[in-house]
Amino acid sequence: MGPGRIRRNKAQRGVKLPTKEAIEMGNIFTEDKNKMELLQYLDSVKLLRISKIFQHYPDGEVLCNEFIDLMTESFNEYRIEMRDDFVQQLVDLFFRCKKTTSKRLKFEQLTAYLIEHEIS
Repeated sequence: MGPGRIRRNKAQRGVKLPTKEAIEMGNIFTEDKNKMELLQYLDSVKLLRISKIFQHYPDGEVLCNEFIDLMTESFNEYRIEMRDDFVQQLVDLFFRCKKTTSKRLKFEQLTAYLIEHEIS
């Protein structure tokens, strides 16, 4: 660069910089805005207990109604199953985790979803 020449940054030269939203979309550690409130009650001990319950079902897979029953039992000590939207949130969680056309959910699908979307 010669004397008297002013160096301009990319924004001044008309280079389009990525927006904050675009940068966050590429960040796999960005918090999920749709994070489910009821999952704050899950911890490693509770997940271990849930995994053992899954093992009692054929092929370690559960249907939606079975998932609701076992999760309701797992959350009963917190009294959150009394909330009006508790079952709705469990149904939502079931279908968020289930990535296949199968009507059943595996524990591995649940944990994969939790790791990918819910654990901060």
